[in-house]
Amino acid sequence: MAPALSAAFFAFTVLTRTPPPAQSSEAFDRFDLEKRGRIGYHELNVRALGFALSVWWAAKWSALRRKLAAELLPTLVRGNAYWTVVQTVNFRFVPPQCMVLFGNLASCVWTTYLCIVANRAAGDSSRNS
Repeated sequence: MAPALSAAFFAFTVLTRTPPPAQSSEAFDRFDLEKRGRIGYHELNVRALGFALSVWWAAKWSALRRKLAAELLPTLVRGNAYWTVVQTVNFRFVPPQCMVLFGNLASCVWTTYLCIVANRAAGDSSRNS
């Protein structure tokens, strides 16, 4: 939760920061002096947006952490096993003029596998709720 809050605080400080004063005309300076001391709708909207983003990021961050804890390690293990075999076959048995084609085909197979697993996991979670 702390990274989400720090990201929200960073966004809040960036959005609410006052720009440095620019060299301008007298009319602009008078307008700026008249406006000081009042909080307009813009400032309130920015603060409300910062609060909403912090709540949204906290929810998204916890869901992301759960997903990474559940799926990252198995995916890394499968990927290391798959690519070790693919590169061994590629450098040992495939002729040099076909190595790029073989690597691209293997990449296409791996990407298809990742999409199937991700959609299967998304389908399971939508059926459970």
